Amino acid sequence: MRKIYILITLFAVVGFLSSCDKDFLETKPLTEFSEVDVWNDPALVETFINQIYWRLDEPFSNGRLKSNIVDEGHYRGNGASKNFNNCLLTVDQIPGWSTPSRYRSWNDIYKTIRYCNIFFANIEKVPFETTLTDGKTLGDRMKGEVHFLRAYLYHELTAVYGGVPIITKPYGLSDDFLIERSSYSDCVDFMVSELDLAASLLPETHSGDAKGRATKGAALALKARVLLYAASDLYNTTVFPGYSNPELIGYTGGSRTDRWTAAKNAAKAVIDLGLYSLYKAEPAPSDSVAQNLAELFIAQNTEEDIFIKYFTTNQRQMYGIVTGPNGYHNWGTNAPIQEMVDAYEMKDGSKFDWNNPAHASLPYANREPRFYATVLYEGAVWKPRPADVQNVDPIGIIQVGKWERWDEETQSVKIHYGVDTRQSTVENWNGSYTGYYLRKGLDPAVDAQYFYATVPWRWMRYAEVLLN
Repeated sequence: MRKIYILITLFAVVGFLSSCDKDFLETKPLTEFSEVDVWNDPALVETFINQIYWRLDEPFSNGRLKSNIVDEGHYRGNGASKNFNNCLLTVDQIPGWSTPSRYRSWNDIYKTIRYCNIFFANIEKVPFETTLTDGKTLGDRMKGEVHFLRAYLYHELTAVYGGVPIITKPYGLSDDFLIERSSYSDCVDFMVSELDLAASLLPETHSGDAKGRATKGAALALKARVLLYAASDLYNTTVFPGYSNPELIGYTGGSRTDRWTAAKNAAKAVIDLGLYSLYKAEPAPSDSVAQNLAELFIAQNTEEDIFIKYFTTNQRQMYGIVTGPNGYHNWGTNAPIQEMVDAYEMKDGSKFDWNNPAHASLPYANREPRFYATVLYEGAVWKPRPADVQNVDPIGIIQVGKWERWDEETQSVKIHYGVDTRQSTVENWNGSYTGYYLRKGLDPAVDAQYFYATVPWRWMRYAEVLLN
């Protein structure tokens, strides 16, 4: 009887399993969403778009500035930076600077464009409500955002490479991937069409949790930037007369006057919105212009903001510890080079000149406000030192030099290095190679050694539009 009971039970279990739906064994992971799930839920679609925003390049997340791979700054953590600064870059050194964790590469940007194209291939499946928020339906707002984001990504590509392949659909394994580069002119036309469409779909402002998303003003401001670049000398030149495909690197015809006019009109469209103004455009008599400028780049919100990225401490913004002086237990990675420092004018608008004895004797005196808001130099007062450095410098004066004193006991000259040098008693493996540190974007209220700042990154602000 016992054997019969076991067999009956076994057959019952087998019968139960075989009669059940396949889902019993094919349980969907609770941490994942299927493609069907995403395109049936507006909230999941918004999360999908958030990923595209997250992939836009900005330096505050990882702390690496693109100024280090041109002629403005030096990146302490990579010796190739010197070759960039001196125009001695070789092909072998490029990969170290093109990874997604450093600067968004060709592959990484096209991967993000693919996400945009996946969105457009599926968006009509989403069951959106027709309720208006900030004057637009959620469906229209999302379409506008992704048109804007795709244009922004192509702007990043064309600014570096000129004409690139214009991809507007997600490719499958059976598709032909050999796509020719489009002309620079066609790329500009594509970006402008994307931004015109985005501007028609996006609200002028966002409320609540939607703050930070693209707006009509952002679309128009990016259009103004794209058209300004297109009209500039960079893309209207005869410097490369022997190049076999000049249409890939600039215009080969058309009216340059018309291009300038289009850029001006695009910037005027942003101004005519009447939504933006300059930060502290009428400063108080007692205000420091340099201090106002420094505060602009760390403020959470200003009247100038057109398109910015907000941070929380959970996002672990690295810019503070990566950039600050090593005398504060920071790394001193993004360092202005001397030529960049020299480019800042004197307070009266004249050029700084080392051949001028008055300038050379006091190189950091009477400079324009932008200099003091941007650069930490020898003798600059910054902020109180950490507790373990207070005995060396209780005030917080940047020390990037050295001084000598006569030692009576040893009858010799003793050399003392500043606490912010690479010979410092504080983390001498860190520190600037150039003798300067960057102040711009550093929040003095945050001890970057222990805490993460939440300084927003500003992709576009109103001052750029006015200058355009």
